[in-house]
Amino acid sequence: MLVMPLTTSFRFVHEPLQGDDDALPMLGNASLVEGLRSRIIHSHGGAFLVTGFRGVGKTTLVLRALNELSQGDEDDLVVPVVLSVARSTDIDRLLFAVTRRVFESLHDRGLLSRLPADVQQSLLVAYMRTSLAFKQTRSEATERGVNVEASNGRIVKVPLPKVVTTTKRTRSLATEAQFLAYSETDVEHDIIRIVSLLRRSGSVTVPLPRWRRWLQPWSKPTKARIRLVVVLDEADKLTSADAGLEVIEKILGGVKNVLTMPGVHFLVVAGPDLHDHAIRDAARGNSIYESVFGWRLYVPCSWSAVDRLLDVVRADTTEYPAELKQFRDYLQFKARGIPRRLLQEFNGFVSWAESGPTLHVQEHDAKRVQFYANLEVLLSEHLEQEQQRRDQLFSADIDEDRRKLSAYYVVDWVLRSEGEPFSSKDLVPEGEPRHFDPALGISEPGVARLLEHLQRHQIIEYVRRSNATATIIGDANDAIFKLSSEIRRALFGFAAANEAERAALQISALADGGTSTGAGGAALPPVRVLANRYELREAIGRGGMGTVYRGFDRQLQRAIAVKTLGYFDRDDPGALVRFRREADIAAQLRHPQIVRTYDAVDIDEGGVAIIMELMLGSDLASVVAESGALPPDEVVQIGRRLASALSYLNEKRIARIDLKPSNIVMEPRRGPVIVDFGIARQEGRGNITAAGQLVGTPMYMAPETISGGTPDHRSDIYSLGLVLYFCATGKVPWESASVALLLSKRLQEDIDTSTLPVPARLRDVIATATRREPDDRFQNAAELDAALAATSEST
Repeated sequence: MLVMPLTTSFRFVHEPLQGDDDALPMLGNASLVEGLRSRIIHSHGGAFLVTGFRGVGKTTLVLRALNELSQGDEDDLVVPVVLSVARSTDIDRLLFAVTRRVFESLHDRGLLSRLPADVQQSLLVAYMRTSLAFKQTRSEATERGVNVEASNGRIVKVPLPKVVTTTKRTRSLATEAQFLAYSETDVEHDIIRIVSLLRRSGSVTVPLPRWRRWLQPWSKPTKARIRLVVVLDEADKLTSADAGLEVIEKILGGVKNVLTMPGVHFLVVAGPDLHDHAIRDAARGNSIYESVFGWRLYVPCSWSAVDRLLDVVRADTTEYPAELKQFRDYLQFKARGIPRRLLQEFNGFVSWAESGPTLHVQEHDAKRVQFYANLEVLLSEHLEQEQQRRDQLFSADIDEDRRKLSAYYVVDWVLRSEGEPFSSKDLVPEGEPRHFDPALGISEPGVARLLEHLQRHQIIEYVRRSNATATIIGDANDAIFKLSSEIRRALFGFAAANEAERAALQISALADGGTSTGAGGAALPPVRVLANRYELREAIGRGGMGTVYRGFDRQLQRAIAVKTLGYFDRDDPGALVRFRREADIAAQLRHPQIVRTYDAVDIDEGGVAIIMELMLGSDLASVVAESGALPPDEVVQIGRRLASALSYLNEKRIARIDLKPSNIVMEPRRGPVIVDFGIARQEGRGNITAAGQLVGTPMYMAPETISGGTPDHRSDIYSLGLVLYFCATGKVPWESASVALLLSKRLQEDIDTSTLPVPARLRDVIATATRREPDDRFQNAAELDAALAATSEST
């Protein structure tokens, strides 16, 4: 538990800091403030593009630079004009808003009345024309009339028109619209004229400060030139969609003359997407960005902000205690270089007492802090390894930010997966990204390396490795992972105790599932229930066509297995059709060597779940891996029972069942049981597989399937022959080859069975079953069974 007194000047900060603050200095990028200030003060105008990821402090940086400018050179009076462009707008409305804000900013600071009369007049006329245009637009919408009356009211010593809105219907709306018309060309002309007047004759008298009048009564007021700085803030909220990007480009092209004129600076504050777009557009030539923006400033993440914050707010500045180092790592993980996130997390641990502010990590938060601190250490190791992989010669700040932020947000996604199996392609699917901001530039190879790193440190675990023994559909042969059970329980405990953590992890107890408690009363993850009957407790496997869960039938009070379409495959229409076909096929089957299907229930939106018996025992691959090659008589017995199942399936016109050791469970009483029919096809049903698409397990796939032919009953006999080869030797031909080389050899060479450590007649059976040409094999499983029965090992 950590208790640390903070400095008495500490206060909560929730807003962008515009200037120096005793409570909290700038947490990063202070040099960029000076760079921006210098650019403005040493130039006569122009447009600057200020970009960075959300929360890094772009607005804070701009406001601090403007604040320093306003307190600087007495010869210049900087007048900031800040507008938000977070919502979609058009050129007219933007120019109107700029005109009005310039007028209001000068008026609010008491500068308008000190300007020369012609400048005042131009500002006032432009302001009133935009006001009338707004009123006229409103009158068309509400069918109210707008009249303009002369008045003796005076602002800044010039006649001021008075706008009066009546409730009478008007018959001369078209006439009024013509009178009030104020196009973008007009307002653009007015803005350029006003800026030119301010630049030429816009000096104002600056009163002396009171202290100077008292100490130096002979001093005279000075003249200062007005410098307008227009900030178009929050453009990143607009450009997050393609439509918003089009709006920005249209505006840039439409008001280019205004943005690039001397006498005023325009600062467009946007996200990294606009930064990238500006660079790509410039590379194509004739770029609107290149012609508008005279300077681009990228605001990087503040990766040292945590250390700077702790150094500033600690009352005791001695060496970090161990607990504080752990809290520092926790903050680093949660903040990930974003000052806004850092302050939100830090503030959550601060409490106030009579003695002042104190940082207090309470006992119920200690495990959560330790967990994320450990994650930060693991992630730092990975990022260091990635750093060594990359050529740093051309690395820029934005590249570094992307690399680090991507890793953090991928880890966040993994922690939110709630035990659902996933692959790297699930995180970065082809086409439009579903899970991450495209500006992060997350790549599938980078995600795959990070997932392997997390697996090595037991944050996630394998459901299926990527190799030739994994079922593939098309080119999908990816490693499958899931959150480890221990990590999942820990996260659920954090979510149960902390509302913010629950929201961040997106953990919710499903309505009909509820929660349970484990040893010591610890909360366990919620149980999902299907059809008010079948519980899904934990994922125990994932193949090419779905995820298998250990489950429980509440009605019959028995353990079951539940297979559902992979969570991240549900948007794939082909996968859904294939899975429904599996459910239909499995429901037909009743054979002792085939897993029994009890039920199929509809779930989610158009989905389905297959309810099966939960098989006791290990799969054949695990049995051979643990015990080594099986005795010949056991090989024969396994072969005969599986041949019986193939004969039964042939009667049902079912083939391509993806027969392999990992899909065969050695049930203690029944022997080998086939448990997966995910890619099975039945004669008479439509073909789902696209032309040229590879479907099956490379290590056990028949040559005709590899070459694009139509698999049939004899293809399954070939697979069974390889299963018997595996049982007899503990390995498969060419198992050390790459998938591509394995498939090539399978097409070009017969399998050599001459050295199999089994009697000659059994070798001949395996050789015949695995001939390259289907016509040279056993033509049906009954022939294979008879051949096995004729061996001496059958007795």
